Amino acid sequence: MIDSILPFALANLALGYGMAYTPPSSSQRPLLVFLIITCCLVSVRSTISNLVPGQVGNEYVIGFMLHASHFLCLAQLHPPPHSTPSIRRSWAINQVFNGRWGIVYIPPFNKKDYAYIPSRLELFLYRLWDLLWTAGLIYILQTYRLNVDDDDFFEVPNGFIHRLSDVTLREFVVRFYMFILGYTIPYCSLRAAHSLLSCLAIACGDTPHRWPPLFGSLGQAYTVRRWYSVFWHHLMRKAFTSHAILLVNGLLRLPRKSQVTRYLIIVATFMMSALLHILANPGAEQCSAYPQARYYLSVICAIALEDLVISTYQSWTGSSAEPPPQTATYVKEVSDSEKSPGIPNGKKVFTAQNTFNSGAAPGKLWKLVGFAWVLLFEGWATSKLMYGLYAC
Repeated sequence: MIDSILPFALANLALGYGMAYTPPSSSQRPLLVFLIITCCLVSVRSTISNLVPGQVGNEYVIGFMLHASHFLCLAQLHPPPHSTPSIRRSWAINQVFNGRWGIVYIPPFNKKDYAYIPSRLELFLYRLWDLLWTAGLIYILQTYRLNVDDDDFFEVPNGFIHRLSDVTLREFVVRFYMFILGYTIPYCSLRAAHSLLSCLAIACGDTPHRWPPLFGSLGQAYTVRRWYSVFWHHLMRKAFTSHAILLVNGLLRLPRKSQVTRYLIIVATFMMSALLHILANPGAEQCSAYPQARYYLSVICAIALEDLVISTYQSWTGSSAEPPPQTATYVKEVSDSEKSPGIPNGKKVFTAQNTFNSGAAPGKLWKLVGFAWVLLFEGWATSKLMYGLYAC
């Protein structure tokens, strides 16, 4: 039973049942969340979930626990009132297997025309090509690996900033290789999975507007904050932030709009991400805890440092602040014909569209400086993470 995905199938059924057939404030919902957590912790140890490269399968299973808690207990999603049994089932299935999992920021299909929606055939062919090249790149990276051995990792410390003069060309190559590998395989795995599901959904009659790109523009990731808020996927964002807000505003009762509260939400969000990655490495949780926590703490510190430098520069120059990436979207109500089941009662159906070209933005020189900073930081932090995880 442990070496199968059946417990995860039970978790999906439990989530669907809870949303479709239990009242929002029902005492059954916390019990269903407990059942889902148990099933996911068993399922993450299966061979099947480990088949997806880059631990993406394991991370999906662990992330499902947070989404179930968010859907059932925090957002308290429920079908529209007076729904027929078939509509309730359709609504629940749509929520469980939705391609976006309730995220707000949605990258556009076309960077020059944010309102562009491809045809079914165009999207199918584009995502099929996406699937082929990402799967091919994963195969190349896993087949033709750099020849490394234990000495490359155990003979040198994890860090290297304090000993740059002692770093050999071999160590530099290995670190750069681990940095590229650490991001490229998860990126390609997620993109390939999203493309495969897009093709299947389109072939089954789903509409293209429900399957926008998973990742944003790399050209907008000129700060560490924007790397995560603009470029990287947002599949877990809603689940992370909802629990972080519950912790900071609900349990600690801090004021909602203070700067301290915002930073504590960021801290809680990234530390939950660290916990997700720890649990997604079954059998090596204790070994991976420190490298994962250290990595995400370094991300938090990098974001705080960026904010300090940018605000200091703006106060000196009197320039206006760049619009934060979280609000760099606008929403537009779609027509009735585009509406689909799966929207909680009392909430409108929205489609988010990118507006990154509006408002103040840094010049080309500052963007280049930002890209260099992000590359250096991620190269340092990711290589330390990969070196720390190698022993696991």
